[in-house]
Amino acid sequence: MTAKAQRTREHGRTRRLGHTRRRVRLLLAAAAVALFTGGVLIGTAQGGGDAIPADLRGWGEIRSASDSETGLEAVAAVQSKGWGTHVALDLGNLKGPLNCRLVAVSAKGEESVVTGWAVPARGYGAIGSSDHLQVHGGIAIPLTDLDRLVVRADGVGDLLTIPARRD
Repeated sequence: MTAKAQRTREHGRTRRLGHTRRRVRLLLAAAAVALFTGGVLIGTAQGGGDAIPADLRGWGEIRSASDSETGLEAVAAVQSKGWGTHVALDLGNLKGPLNCRLVAVSAKGEESVVTGWAVPARGYGAIGSSDHLQVHGGIAIPLTDLDRLVVRADGVGDLLTIPARRD
């Protein structure tokens, strides 16, 4: 084989190798974009402000509220029962120390305590604290008569109101 033919053959291999490398880089870049986009979409679906905690999904109709001033976030699941209403509550960004209770208010204004809890100084779902607080309770008020749920702290008052009616 002549020297010129040898150079032409090597040049062809080099060009093919260059194309292959560019193609691999392009495919890797496309895969990285796909993984990033998928991660963002999944993170938004799971961790967004309106995300429903997996623990509450099976407990009934979902209601939620948040307070932009305090950052307190609540998701409640309410379920009609023969004896009244079951309530499951998930609270985040709750700072302590506090003694709190969840109060159900009927359409007529009657109040009934659903459950109560203590909040440690580190809080729940706040920076540097443990996971969100999750509590369950029940009330005799039928779901159809339930107007709102109120997170109330001793010595502080109402922290957050969660509308319970579906209009």
